[in-house]
Amino acid sequence: MRIGAQLYTVRDYCKTEEEFRNTLKKLAEFGYEYVQISGVGLEPKVIREVCDEVGMKIRLTHTNPDRLLNDPMAVIEEHKIFGCNYVGIGAMPERYKGSYEGLKDFIKDYSEVAKVLKENGMSFHYHNHSFEFEKFEGRIGFDIMLEETVEGDWYFIFDTYWAQHGGVCPTDYINRMEGRIKALHFKDMRMEGSNQKFAAIGSGNLNWDKIIDACKKTNVEYAFIEQDTHFVDDAITELGRSYRYLNGKGLK
Repeated sequence: MRIGAQLYTVRDYCKTEEEFRNTLKKLAEFGYEYVQISGVGLEPKVIREVCDEVGMKIRLTHTNPDRLLNDPMAVIEEHKIFGCNYVGIGAMPERYKGSYEGLKDFIKDYSEVAKVLKENGMSFHYHNHSFEFEKFEGRIGFDIMLEETVEGDWYFIFDTYWAQHGGVCPTDYINRMEGRIKALHFKDMRMEGSNQKFAAIGSGNLNWDKIIDACKKTNVEYAFIEQDTHFVDDAITELGRSYRYLNGKGLK
């Protein structure tokens, strides 16, 4: 398993081509070689050129889910520019949330998208938050997604923080999901009083030894480090701290 940077973490430092280049250079100095493109509002050609210049490889994205649904071929062409076959979305659109019927419609609609991606040599990857762990008719929504989607068509960008936030054990799910996770998000959780906060990896409360072991056991390819907010220092420094912690666990 290789570790990479989820660039949504440093979105505020990637608003121009120059900022993007400088940010990637700093991440490369930490040891990062792989990135997930998310929150970077530059043209795909520019993103690819800068990544090539710095020596970063794009392995995963988050793309607009409605754009993927309505114009999948445009998204596919964009990913060809990136040199990336893993097409991700960050969450299901609001219109699907909060009901069993909505969840079923989401599965139906995006299963069709997943087939189109597969036919074009790419794959669909869904990123969870915690709302997917709401129960519908006695079943956890995420379990419904897992059980009613096709292995080999539909993958999951499993997020360790949001699983914990949703009241389930991240390690248990990773072990259950062998073959369904190519890339996931490493995200830590710390407590501030009674409030849950995002944290650099190793500075929160998640059991990283067990999580890493589960990822290795189930052949996860990439773990992208993400920290949405709640930075102790700045976002770039936090990604460096996370990399050093995981590097100390033998990952790079």
